[in-house]
Amino acid sequence: MRNPLHIIILAAGAGTRMKSRVPKVLQTVGDKALIIHVLDTALQVQPAGIHVVFNPAAPEVIKACESFDITWAEQVRQLGTGHAVQQAMPGIPDDADVLVLYGDIPLLEAGVLRELIDSPSAGLKVLTMKVAEPKGYGRIVRDDSGDITGIVEERDATDEQRAIDEVNTGIIMAPHSLLAGCLENMVSENSQKEYYLTDVVSIAYENGISTTGVIAPESSDLEGAHDRIQLAELERRYRMKTSRQLMQAGVQLADPERIDVRGTVEAGSDVFIDVNVILEGDIKLGDDVHIGPGCILKDCDLAAGTRVQ
Repeated sequence: MRNPLHIIILAAGAGTRMKSRVPKVLQTVGDKALIIHVLDTALQVQPAGIHVVFNPAAPEVIKACESFDITWAEQVRQLGTGHAVQQAMPGIPDDADVLVLYGDIPLLEAGVLRELIDSPSAGLKVLTMKVAEPKGYGRIVRDDSGDITGIVEERDATDEQRAIDEVNTGIIMAPHSLLAGCLENMVSENSQKEYYLTDVVSIAYENGISTTGVIAPESSDLEGAHDRIQLAELERRYRMKTSRQLMQAGVQLADPERIDVRGTVEAGSDVFIDVNVILEGDIKLGDDVHIGPGCILKDCDLAAGTRVQ
């Protein structure tokens, strides 16, 4: 029988590079807060519990997530990702498997998480990705048998390690007892004096624990946003993703790059949507609906044959 799954979402970052009073996880993509995207995805893998680590100086994060059943864990001092995970661990049963996510990855898909969850390893599992330009990412270092020996940050990497195109996503999974033991052995011997979650990988390997990696099929779905430029890029990718979903469902779009979906859309057959259309809230479009250019639709149900000029 599989252990109950508990998910930790790290959401205490201030996002200072956004230059905003709004916490980073409450910045929006598709008119929905980043953390709401992540919570919606987390629910799809049916966890026994969701634990969100937040900064008590930002209570608005709790208010934004009030429709979800969440166990909240405070991170009063910002001492790194490893320290953040430690704050949530006491609220998780000893017999649980723990999956660690981040509150600023809105394009993350449940299918990728299921692949990590279903991977047969009983040890520490790491979600990795391959990128053409790995600059800035922690490199995944493996031994001859394929086990991950550690994650090397670019500033500490050798020239040979910098050439590695498999990089860290930050998402890991392990049994509670295993993860708790590795977290206890973290040290803050770095320039930031912080406890990095990536250190648990090398700690596990050095203690003879299986450390396997699952490579995500689409690296762009695992990217977060540290500044406004990256947030705009996520918005663009989200728009194209929703456009593809509409077209796969049979909707004809005049230009997939000039439609904004800011909610959910249910469409019948032979629906046509012209350029610069915004769809907000819950939208239902019957068969043969035609939406003209520049229209904004919000929370509406259009009967078959409707034409909006």
